[in-house]
Amino acid sequence: KIRPEDNDVLIERQRMELFQPQSLTDQYLADLDDLDESDDGGDAPGGAEEGGEGADAMEEDEDKEFDEDEATGADAGKDLAQLTRLYGSEKLGRHLEALRASLAGPDPLPNTPEYSSDYALVCASNDMMGELENETVALTKYIQATYAPRFPELEALIQNPLDYVRTVQRIGNEADITAVDLGGILPSATIMVVTVTATTTSGKPLSEEVLSKVMKACGSVFEIEDHRTAILEFVETRMNILAPNLSVIVGPKVAALMMAMAGGLQELSRMPACNIQMMGAKRKVQNGMSTAALGIRGGVINQSPIVAGQPPDNQKKA
Repeated sequence: KIRPEDNDVLIERQRMELFQPQSLTDQYLADLDDLDESDDGGDAPGGAEEGGEGADAMEEDEDKEFDEDEATGADAGKDLAQLTRLYGSEKLGRHLEALRASLAGPDPLPNTPEYSSDYALVCASNDMMGELENETVALTKYIQATYAPRFPELEALIQNPLDYVRTVQRIGNEADITAVDLGGILPSATIMVVTVTATTTSGKPLSEEVLSKVMKACGSVFEIEDHRTAILEFVETRMNILAPNLSVIVGPKVAALMMAMAGGLQELSRMPACNIQMMGAKRKVQNGMSTAALGIRGGVINQSPIVAGQPPDNQKKA
């Protein structure tokens, strides 16, 4: 038999369970059940609208992917203007004018308006050097994709992007590459490999329109590199403002290069020591030639006076 007091306990327990707040898990499960019920019982117009919204979202995602592909410059059919934003802009022109005006005057003294102005210019220069580097990469990929039908093996033979662009500009549509003077651009061993490979390539000449776009892109790469060099020279002269300790250790030129590659002083301070040692190291070539005797395995830090002034056997330890 169930005693009356047992009934009272059961009733009280049921009442507590009924009014007890749900946990987060229970609330989420209840919400999911409500969503399932609304999806099953939704009318046709609502379902059609949801389907249309889903299609629009998919189209937006596809458009986003297309924009990202434009930024890489992988498609040879894109307009060059889509690959660069800072290059050729008024923002870059005003910045270069400000750099020239600052360099024309005397070095600023600490705690002066000119000192603060130059500090702001150095910070902006670091950001712009990173943007220009990205645009150089995009243009180089565009050149590689567009010029590949002419000489598909060239990209694997020349790893340095600027050397590749210079070689493309020099060769163009020339059928006999032995008649093209590549001296001053490539080492003699690489010239020999490029010449031999060109005799067996499956590439075909480009049309005049496509070749004109390639040459225009090559010119843009060189102009961007000139702008980067000008900005880097300014940063080098003002490194005592932004990173005086780093300038004393590795020298202003190397300090400016390291900051430009890292993307700023804070980014450089967060890098591991092993990565800093290899910053700017050239990649190995794929032409079968040894690079051990060229001393290209070290990074830009090897150009600092404290390292370059050591005997070859002690440079790695330094």
